[in-house]
Amino acid sequence: MRPTPLRLVKKGVEAAEVLTSSHVDLNEYNRRLGICLECPYLDHSPKGMYCGKCGCPKWSKSEMKTKARYLKAECPEGKW
Repeated sequence: MRPTPLRLVKKGVEAAEVLTSSHVDLNEYNRRLGICLECPYLDHSPKGMYCGKCGCPKWSKSEMKTKARYLKAECPEGKW
């Protein structure tokens, strides 16, 4: 299914809010990554680890080691 223009705008606004938020502390970061490593939606690719559920494009800012650092980033499954 192809995303609608409105959906793309919404995802862009959400990404801007996440990328401008502060970072979580090391304990929370490690907790989030631990949850991701156990998730069936985790997609390991040559570029890194990506969430297969959230719908984000595979680029450096959506790689899980980066994404898990941002305070406003959320798991689409509600796990963090």
